[in-house]
Amino acid sequence: MQEKITDLVLSLKLSNEIQESYITGLEFITANPDYALQKFREIVEMLVSMLEKKNHLELVTKNLQERIKNLSVCQIISNPLQNQLHEIRKLGNKAVHYSNENSNGGSFIKERKQILTEKAFEARKCLISAFENVYFSIYGCIAAKETEAVAAGQQEFKDLIYSALMTDCYKTKLNAGVMCESIYNEIYADSPLIVSESLALQLKGIENHAIQFYDSACSMSANFDLQFRLGSDLKDKEKIIQNKSDVEALFRFASLSLGKEGLIDKTLSLNRLKSSAERGFVPAQAFLGTYYYAEGEYSHAISYLIKAGDQEEPLALRYLFYYYSEGKACDTNIEKALSFLLRGMELGNADCEALLGIEYHKGSLVDKNDIKARELLEKSIIAGSIIGKNYMILHFNNLAKKVAGEASKFGESLLKIIEERKPKPFRAEGKIPPNSLCPCGSKLKYKKCCKNGVSKKGSEIHLPWI
Repeated sequence: MQEKITDLVLSLKLSNEIQESYITGLEFITANPDYALQKFREIVEMLVSMLEKKNHLELVTKNLQERIKNLSVCQIISNPLQNQLHEIRKLGNKAVHYSNENSNGGSFIKERKQILTEKAFEARKCLISAFENVYFSIYGCIAAKETEAVAAGQQEFKDLIYSALMTDCYKTKLNAGVMCESIYNEIYADSPLIVSESLALQLKGIENHAIQFYDSACSMSANFDLQFRLGSDLKDKEKIIQNKSDVEALFRFASLSLGKEGLIDKTLSLNRLKSSAERGFVPAQAFLGTYYYAEGEYSHAISYLIKAGDQEEPLALRYLFYYYSEGKACDTNIEKALSFLLRGMELGNADCEALLGIEYHKGSLVDKNDIKARELLEKSIIAGSIIGKNYMILHFNNLAKKVAGEASKFGESLLKIIEERKPKPFRAEGKIPPNSLCPCGSKLKYKKCCKNGVSKKGSEIHLPWI
């Protein structure tokens, strides 16, 4: 038995796949803690699968929480290991897929990133202990007397981009896309409400780079050379991509490119998203469900949302709440709608907590209770919910009314300025010959100007800021 090993070596002793995901999580732990948390949660699923396979357990549910519980009931894992796996799973539920609707308030985006970075390091520490315990559970001995954590957060943007441009490794391409998307979100969060043309072009360029890296990851992970050797017809490469590519690459390409008019064909993006979802990638199922809900295709929406919701996907739980509370897809079922929010809160999702706080403030689905509303919203904000933060600022603190009031005052001032600058018809005190120059100073004949009560002078109004 070794005296000391690193956490990277320990992860490799468990499996190559676990080490690869662990390295990716460590590389992004400071640059994109959301992604790191997602990777750490994926590792928990791998560890649970290893334990199930080792002990010949039949998979009766895909729900990770129930699978961990089942391992404990069967006395395969100890209580400490069970708690560690649950803790990492819950921390992973705090991660979200970014979208423009969530990128409001640059300072809070930075605060949220700091919150999630701390959670990611917490999850990493817990995961190292889980590695040790799973190793002992499988092999009946400890891997080493001490496990040393290597330095994390080493991912440098320029190095990663260079590597991605030079390599044929699809995972490096995928990581480069994630990094570009992370940078896009940070710049977007810091940008003003109305962006300049140069900033808009910068953001568009970064977003395009991310899409291109994801597209390359899709193509390379399909491994056309292998498919050709296996006798596949390469005439329809896109079909091979949808059937054989890495499901995360398909999802990330589709989620970022879907709706980008003139850049990527919508059908192509949607087909890749469907493929990822049908092949069991839970984030794709949730995203596809939200897409169908927005499009009004409710029968498709509910199918994918339920699949993802059963797998503890927070985005799906949020939209299941909308599905049963908004009355668009079906008759409202308040009890059922709220059950999805409560489920999300049990999983540690701050956005679900924020939504319940919002409902207590609105008082439409539950009895109005501003004390509970404030408590839930503040807790969600501390946990990093942008939904909670935005609502607290815009509605709970009546900022919306203040803004509307200021806008109203501005509108009144503008109308007053315009009214003052409107040309006033010239009123002659005596009879003026029709062919004489008009006294208003327009340099037109009186008959073509103020004779009929309409002055041509100052007919163009120029406001000083236009």
